[in-house]
Amino acid sequence: MIIGKPEKVLSEQSIEELLSLIGDIPSNPAKTRGPNKGGRVTDRVDIHHTWFSDICNELESWVEDGTKVCQFDLLIYNKGGFFGPHRDLLDRVWSTSTVLQESDDLFGGDLIFMDNWKAPSPSSKIIDIPVGETVIFDSQEQYHQVTEVVKGSRIVLVSWLK
Repeated sequence: MIIGKPEKVLSEQSIEELLSLIGDIPSNPAKTRGPNKGGRVTDRVDIHHTWFSDICNELESWVEDGTKVCQFDLLIYNKGGFFGPHRDLLDRVWSTSTVLQESDDLFGGDLIFMDNWKAPSPSSKIIDIPVGETVIFDSQEQYHQVTEVVKGSRIVLVSWLK
């Protein structure tokens, strides 16, 4: 289930603060790149949501249902990066995805909602999230994936609320 359309939720200052982390944390491909149970091949910057109380407040105020941010992932999808079909089976109420930055030549890297985990079907829906906007969905109920990036790159903040 998607709640509305993508919206501007995070302030420009919050987006800049998150993007500044990428230059500060050295990439360690052995730790951050490689397939996992969800079929992920992408770079991930480990950050803790408690470091960013303003960003948590922005997301929680937008949702307005009493849920609180319990985790962040800062994901960098470069050429070949993807996240395979899955549902999030952990104790969460909502997931959000905010596109922080994407290259002008980006091709692929689309967030897709599906009826099942096997493959996109005619009823699957590509979610167009403009840079700087956020989408919220029930990631326990909704199968989703990020298609392989064929060209370019995209940086996304994924957060979970419970």
